[in-house]
Amino acid sequence: MNSQPNPFQLKKHADDVLEIIVEEQIVPDHKAFAVLQAMAQKFHYVIFTLNENASLHPALEQLIPEIQLLGNLLFVAPADDQIPFVLHGVRTFGDIHAARARIRNDRLIETIVRRIIALPALSSSTSQLLRMLLNPEITFEQIEEVTNRDQMLVNRMLKIANNSQLSSRVQINDLKTVVKFLGIEGIRQILIQETFNTIAKEFMRQADKLAHMRRCSALSAHFGKLIGVDMALLGKIKTAGLMHDIGAMALSFHNSSEYIGVTRRIRAERIGVCEAERDVFGIDHQEIGERLAKELSLPPYITLTAGNHHNTDFAGHDLISMSVMVANGFLNEQIEQIAFTDYERFMPVLIEERAKNLRLRPQKKTARPIEIVDSEETPGDGEEQNHDVFSSAMVCALLKEEFDNIVMASHDSQGL
Repeated sequence: MNSQPNPFQLKKHADDVLEIIVEEQIVPDHKAFAVLQAMAQKFHYVIFTLNENASLHPALEQLIPEIQLLGNLLFVAPADDQIPFVLHGVRTFGDIHAARARIRNDRLIETIVRRIIALPALSSSTSQLLRMLLNPEITFEQIEEVTNRDQMLVNRMLKIANNSQLSSRVQINDLKTVVKFLGIEGIRQILIQETFNTIAKEFMRQADKLAHMRRCSALSAHFGKLIGVDMALLGKIKTAGLMHDIGAMALSFHNSSEYIGVTRRIRAERIGVCEAERDVFGIDHQEIGERLAKELSLPPYITLTAGNHHNTDFAGHDLISMSVMVANGFLNEQIEQIAFTDYERFMPVLIEERAKNLRLRPQKKTARPIEIVDSEETPGDGEEQNHDVFSSAMVCALLKEEFDNIVMASHDSQGL
């Protein structure tokens, strides 16, 4: 009597990883799919491997995302046509070795992020408030309840608020006034500044990275002014620039000796920082930064920037992340003399944004830095002048001028 071949195989790997291997087309009532549904809740990772003759039936397109919510699901398929639809949110690999490598990398990210989050300094009222502010229904009374338990935090918030743009107009003496003039987003940005200050104390040995993050913040904001964004967006740009490299700081903190090797490769071989990090660690600082930003309850615009400030092909870039990429690219190229991310591809969008803002809020003629205009050319009006300001050479000149101002100011203040 001939026995039916087993429609699938189960293979248990180390570290709580289960692999389901199939040899035929998988439909919703296939036994292998039923096992997948059950095992996704029991194993930390499940790899669903399609051998050469296997494929997924189109009817599974709506079902697989539901399973992904139960656990970490990965697919292995040697050929693209084995999966005839897009697996949104589910990672696919060409072979089992690539899938296993990704799991190892995920675990490394988890280890690094957990190590940072576990720092006692990050278990504070600031962290609690940032989590609360993710709730759009947050009230002042809820904010006040938490801050009243931490007078030192209140004092620091008042100090930051009085050093802001508002300090010339009104003296801020209490939390209600801070909320009144700065709003919830203003409070959030003060808390993010406080988080950065806390991280800076923990990572004070990484002076170069701290300086880079502060400088990127200042230059990102300066670039935001050049394209004419409003004050609300300018605050977000400045904050995103400040926190964009938290992943690099965390990766260096995790293994400083190996990160020295990354730095050497960047300078000796003129390769990008992310490429060098992946060669050494298997991951790059953007992956850690995105995950860490989420764990720190930072807003989505920081999570996006921390996770994509070297990814020029990322489709979700906005004015915040593009401004940070310009500032970061300028620092890499002109100041730090290392390989930089090509930000020029964003210039058409930024030119258009500046033109729009100039139409809405015309600048005074004196706002244009006269000393950087080529004396052999006569600046035009409207679009011609706008393109002139946003030529690559002009942008570098403007940022270099601002960078020199930052360096000069650093002699009288700490950090830069």
